[in-house]
Amino acid sequence: MEITKLSREWKFQRDKNNTGTQEKWYSPDYDDRGWDDIRSDRPWGVQGHPDYFGCGWYRQALEVPEDCLGEEEIRIVFYGVDKEARVYINGDLAFEHTVEKTGLSLEVLWSEPFAVDAKPYLKTGRNTLAVQVHSHAFASGIYRPHCIAWGKDLSLKKVLSELAVGRPDMGWKEHFHRVGDGKGGWVVRRADYQFMHHPSLNWTAGYGLAQMDNGEIILMGAVRFNHNTPDAYERTIYCFSSDNGDTWSDLKMVEDSASSRPMTLVYLGRGRLTFLSGKRFFSEDYGRTWESIPAQPAINGLPFYTEGSPMVEHDTSGNVTKMAEVGYTCDGEWPEGDVECFIRWSCDGGRTWKDDARPDSWRYGTLEHETGTHVLSGNEGSVTRAANGWLVAALRTDLPPQYYGGQEGLDFNDSLSGTGVSISKDDGRTWSPLDILFEAGRHHAHLMTLPSGDIVMTLTVRVDYGDGTLASYRRGCDVLISRDNGLTWGLDRRIILDEYEFFDGNQWFNGECGHIYSCLLNDGRILTVSNNYRTNGISLIRWTPQ
Repeated sequence: MEITKLSREWKFQRDKNNTGTQEKWYSPDYDDRGWDDIRSDRPWGVQGHPDYFGCGWYRQALEVPEDCLGEEEIRIVFYGVDKEARVYINGDLAFEHTVEKTGLSLEVLWSEPFAVDAKPYLKTGRNTLAVQVHSHAFASGIYRPHCIAWGKDLSLKKVLSELAVGRPDMGWKEHFHRVGDGKGGWVVRRADYQFMHHPSLNWTAGYGLAQMDNGEIILMGAVRFNHNTPDAYERTIYCFSSDNGDTWSDLKMVEDSASSRPMTLVYLGRGRLTFLSGKRFFSEDYGRTWESIPAQPAINGLPFYTEGSPMVEHDTSGNVTKMAEVGYTCDGEWPEGDVECFIRWSCDGGRTWKDDARPDSWRYGTLEHETGTHVLSGNEGSVTRAANGWLVAALRTDLPPQYYGGQEGLDFNDSLSGTGVSISKDDGRTWSPLDILFEAGRHHAHLMTLPSGDIVMTLTVRVDYGDGTLASYRRGCDVLISRDNGLTWGLDRRIILDEYEFFDGNQWFNGECGHIYSCLLNDGRILTVSNNYRTNGISLIRWTPQ
């Protein structure tokens, strides 16, 4: 088998009125000199056509060597076209990668590679390749490389495997993280690191991980379309790994997912999963299909917002007996609006919630603002059951008082939120006052109780803030471990799991990172998903707790 990658350079023309077929834009004789130049390794949405949805045409000249035509099979392989595609060779319709012809849904079609039997249509020398693409949403068009292959027994899988030869392995790479030694120094330990990007190359972030009892891990995230525009929106995506994250299935989109992010992903056992993304989603088949119901508001009638890890408890037969989640409502505009932080309970796997409680101890002060008196409060958060039976909650806290109302023309944002911990020793009836671990800059706490009894908290570091000021330019994510059921967190033994330096020259508090989630793998390691926004992708770190 021989493979030649084809040129990434094409001519491109919008076909808003769908006249291209009638006017034979696919014909070798058609004059395309007035068309735009475009590349086929990224969608047309990031090449000068961000708001165009509909029909678009690609044309390219293809030189075929004479000895190629003597081979038993010739295939032109497209690795990714978003969405429906019709391929013309020398004016003839050679292949239709459409919903009607393939039986695939649009949610699947756009990410499926396909091969065109090109031998009946090719000739020696110059050939004309034309592709009509019809896309109603997202970035659209040919977004991955394509190639021509000739030889015998050219299965699609075989060609794609050969096409990948020569590309560096983009899986796990060696990574080092720092562990505080309790004396002001650091011990360096080894971990694994990899990136994951959406095929469209649009901004993508990870929001959830779960180890399931079929041996698979599910990763959930969101991809953003029309990034940095008023029309930006996001859709929930997911994929699976059956080898502790070494390899992953293709990212797929949750149908009916709203323009919201998938929060509080949790595995309930026996193939059941749930998460919140505008609506409450459920799966009964290890995440292969999803149904949704309206999200239940809080007891005060306002929308219930949350980000973090819920607590799930099972009986000896593996049935879910109880869930708890922490969240908040906001009456007015954040941060000046009245925030109420709740914990609530479910006995049916998250379909209905009851016993909403707003602990007074989660409100920890007041400040006078131009809009009146503002109560400082926790908001989103995580909750876990400690080994001794206590409930431990980690809450995102308000901005420090000095950053309300802006300063020197700066509009301070939620990158300056902090983290506090509260404990209930009576199964949620009363809670201890918030112990503020970080006044600002570190939040999105995720909690997990290990079989050893240790409680692991992973945190986003949007701003390395301490002693009332910017301590360093470091951004990334940290880990705290409590070995006494949440009472203390060993800040001098903090783990710096990932770090990078950042300052944009203007907003010193702009972290360009956010959101974090972790899961305990079957082999005892921890897999953490975090997001460095500058990479446009998801960061995965696989590490061993000490």
